[in-house]
Amino acid sequence: MRYLVFFLWLIFFFLFVGFAVLNMHPVKVSLYFYEFQNIPLFMVIIASILVGAISSWLYSITDHIKLRWKLREKDKEIKELQKRLRELDILSKQSSQIVEQKTGQKIEERRRDEGGTGEGV
Repeated sequence: MRYLVFFLWLIFFFLFVGFAVLNMHPVKVSLYFYEFQNIPLFMVIIASILVGAISSWLYSITDHIKLRWKLREKDKEIKELQKRLRELDILSKQSSQIVEQKTGQKIEERRRDEGGTGEGV
């Protein structure tokens, strides 16, 4: 694998050198109030590619930050909902215990009313 990566970099290097040699024509670049004279064409092209790549990278970083912010908000919401779910689970268990106690008391009252045999229940 290491040799494959090295070989691919070597090919890329030779392609870059060939591109540079074929595009050595001097050009004039005007940036508003300033002019650059006799800059090789390949440098202008490479600089344009780099500016595009850097601006794309900066845009992706801002998008990534926004997504992380949303994720953090969703994590907080999940924790709050889990806390509320635990609270409701506790209340549910308490209410079921109260219902069981009330039901047990009613059964005992019926047994007493019926004579204590418990056969009618």
